[in-house]
Amino acid sequence: MAAKDRDRDDSEVVNRYAGTGVTPTVIALALLAIAVVILLAQNTASVPFQFLTFEADVPLYVLFLVTALGASLMTVLASAIWRRRRRRARNEHEELERLRQR
Repeated sequence: MAAKDRDRDDSEVVNRYAGTGVTPTVIALALLAIAVVILLAQNTASVPFQFLTFEADVPLYVLFLVTALGASLMTVLASAIWRRRRRRARNEHEELERLRQR
């Protein structure tokens, strides 16, 4: 323990909390999670699934989960591509500005 820590009086320490940490975003995500759980619980029946030559009877909730995962991955990939293009364009713009100032 450092000397500075040993000299400190614990009665001087005041914990201040500005809020509970529950933001509207957290509430919205919790409600969305509850809605997803209800959706999955209500759709347990098997349905025929065909993709090209693949055929199977799959529970509907599995198809929901696979579709949601695929959509999430495509969103992440698309946003990464978009950010990379913007970063490249910004860097090119900054380089052109530096060259013009010479």
